Amino acid sequence: MDIYQLIDALEDLLESSAPVPLSGKRLVSVSDAAEIIRQLRLYIPEEMKEAARIKSERETILKKAEYEAQRLMKDAERQFAERVDDHEIISAAYKQANEIVAAAQANARELKKSSYEYTARLLEKVEEGIYGTVETLHENRREIETFKEQV
Repeated sequence: MDIYQLIDALEDLLESSAPVPLSGKRLVSVSDAAEIIRQLRLYIPEEMKEAARIKSERETILKKAEYEAQRLMKDAERQFAERVDDHEIISAAYKQANEIVAAAQANARELKKSSYEYTARLLEKVEEGIYGTVETLHENRREIETFKEQV
């Protein structure tokens, strides 16, 4: 069960609980709500681990892109050195090396940008889930305090 399913379960619990007449409030099973909250507490660290995993993957992709750019540059330099005798070939190799480097750098920038965007979206979803859960918990605590005052 993921965090969104747990939030849905908490909402279902609230929606399916018995209404208190003329108050707009509901009677909620404290044990059921506490169990869902316990599961949320267990699950939230998993979301954080997932975000860390994604960050690590992003860093791996960036390192691979940097390695590939360096490899391409070395390859271009090698080709350049092999053709040093002919001026036309030297010019063409230099141009090709620059194009390869520019393409590798553009690719690395795009990969970096994409990984940042993906991580930002994931973290935003986790943050929304956590804020929603916290807000629901606050609402439940307020309702419980109201019920305690009525007793």
